[in-house]
Amino acid sequence: DNSFGVGFNSDIPTFYVLPAMGPATTGSVGIGTNQTHGYKLAVNGGILAEKVRVRLYTLWPDFVFEKNHERLTLSELEKFVNEKRHLPGIPSAKEIAKDGYDVQTMDALLLQKVEEMTLYIIEIKKENEQLRDLINHVQTLKQ
Repeated sequence: DNSFGVGFNSDIPTFYVLPAMGPATTGSVGIGTNQTHGYKLAVNGGILAEKVRVRLYTLWPDFVFEKNHERLTLSELEKFVNEKRHLPGIPSAKEIAKDGYDVQTMDALLLQKVEEMTLYIIEIKKENEQLRDLINHVQTLKQ
């Protein structure tokens, strides 16, 4: 075993380096665990950081603003939420409890939902303006 571990008053090492698997690998680091499950860093416990940068390797959701992007109508969205109890494209609480989630993916999904909700608000505002204009027109005719 080419591992290195340091532990203080515990059977679980607080720092653990797994062996490199060939010249192109650098091994893994486990803090409070030696089970890294294929990740380069695994921590058994909380992490405190002042800043975290996530490098984007997936599509950022600006596609929501493209003219050909299709989204549910508000009625379809309401039906989905009433049936599934979560937003479309967002994992359910049960799925998150079982599998956890990837921060990069979830950030992109949440931004997509914010952008979609912004478009819904703009759509509703336009409808409200049309209704206000119609009401004003009807009131003018009554006078």
